[in-house]
Amino acid sequence: MKLYLVRHASAERQAPDGGPDSERRLTFHGRKEADRVGEALRDQGAAIVRVLASPARRAQETARILCEALGSPPPMEIEPSLAPGAPPAAFLDLLSSHGSDAGLAIVGHNPDLSILCAGLLPGPGGGTIHFMPASIWCLEFTPAEKPPSARLLWMWHPE
Repeated sequence: MKLYLVRHASAERQAPDGGPDSERRLTFHGRKEADRVGEALRDQGAAIVRVLASPARRAQETARILCEALGSPPPMEIEPSLAPGAPPAAFLDLLSSHGSDAGLAIVGHNPDLSILCAGLLPGPGGGTIHFMPASIWCLEFTPAEKPPSARLLWMWHPE
């Protein structure tokens, strides 16, 4: 399976009216970044059949904008197990449940995506991978492998 890990685009530092962190919105710049993420995926020929987004508003907004930019939007689902602070096991369970979907995009958060990548990619364990806002990491992932592992195909982030 091709797995596209996307960190949400740049968001407000605080939610409006002192609301919960999950209600932080994308900034004007963040909306532009999210559009560029969709364009980058389209330019790379990403064959995305489904987009899963964290329930946090900033991730949902990023996912919606990138889906629109793809031109032929794939179905988008809000996935509660991708909320900020999700452990790698939650990601792996989710990926296993999607079997061999041709292309699955996940819009989530740091450090969750960094921890997941560090655990899946070859190399010494416990490494640090930094996901900038609105960055994409495209992995080749085989859910049936034990232990799960992946291979980095390409990465992209806004300039």
